[in-house]
Amino acid sequence: MSIQKESECLNCGYLLKDDRKYCPNCGQENKSLKIDFRQLFSEFFETYFGLDSKFFKSLLPLLFKPGFLTKQFLSGKRARYIPPVRLYFVVSILYFFILSIDNLAGIEESISDDESNFTLMLPNDTLVYDSSDDFIKDIEKQGFKEYHDSVGADSPIAKFGLTQIYKIAKNKGKGLKEQYLNNVSIMMFFLLPFFALLLKLFFKKQKYFYNEHLMFSYHLHAFIFLFLSLYILFSKYILHYFSISILILIITIYTFLALGKVYRYSVKSTIGRFLLLMFVYNIILFFGLVLSLFVSIVLY
Repeated sequence: MSIQKESECLNCGYLLKDDRKYCPNCGQENKSLKIDFRQLFSEFFETYFGLDSKFFKSLLPLLFKPGFLTKQFLSGKRARYIPPVRLYFVVSILYFFILSIDNLAGIEESISDDESNFTLMLPNDTLVYDSSDDFIKDIEKQGFKEYHDSVGADSPIAKFGLTQIYKIAKNKGKGLKEQYLNNVSIMMFFLLPFFALLLKLFFKKQKYFYNEHLMFSYHLHAFIFLFLSLYILFSKYILHYFSISILILIITIYTFLALGKVYRYSVKSTIGRFLLLMFVYNIILFFGLVLSLFVSIVLY
């Protein structure tokens, strides 16, 4: 809390009385004229990322107390912790930023095929080149029209697909992974309401409203993104022995405990609903990821 140093508002000059924290005329907070680095740093993150002390107070419960933040929110205890939507928004941005940086150095290596064959799957044939460079040279030598005719790409969709593959191969896939990650982040934001709908269908005991299920969805996915962010940051030095199966196991256990905390079904009943929830949701997630990849290739 800032300490009042002036008897009038520094913004509009309104005379302040009774140690008011905010100016009743213009609404500006009555702060000291001099701002230290801590205040400046705090205001920057609060302005651009919605980060304040509530965000940092929410991190430990989010990581180590499955379902706790949702229960606090549903019971009306909301002042201490950051709102679920903002929490998800900040953590998801952090995750996809870290993911893009982590993959940046290895993008060219992952799509480079100088030492392996370049296989092109066509509706009626499969073409194998020694490298993507040979595929590019073949098209440049023949021209698109002649190449389409030679491989039997008669439909507009097939021609467009070959054109996009050519663009990706020629540019060594630069920008494709970043575009894909961006599309996935957008897809996930729109996927959360579907997850909340599944919760409403499978977990009816507490008779929560749809938006209350949505708050659980935001909290759960915020945990997943935060946990994966920490794993990426520390995997090379501390968590390198963690396998993907261990990560999935931790997320699975967390989700199960969170469901039990919020919805209060018996263990047996929670297991059944949890398995059904994960089965349906993973199918939707799979198609969402495929759609994101398709859109990224089309828009490349």
